[in-house]
Amino acid sequence: HYRDGVPSKSSELSKVVPIAIGAAEIGNWKPPGGSRQVRHFNGRMDELLIYGQDLSVGEIKEIYKKGAP
Repeated sequence: HYRDGVPSKSSELSKVVPIAIGAAEIGNWKPPGGSRQVRHFNGRMDELLIYGQDLSVGEIKEIYKKGAP
């Protein structure tokens, strides 16, 4: 996770899990089956970018700088 182009949190995954995003609402999701709690994002989101590959810290900073006021 990054905030204002600076890494804020990271963790190593114990295994690779393929991700497929179907019908979705940004910031809201409900697990398949609907039996568990609905999760939601409270706050403001300026941008959301989804890439098919990892970006370096430098690339993230550059994207932030280009979009910063």
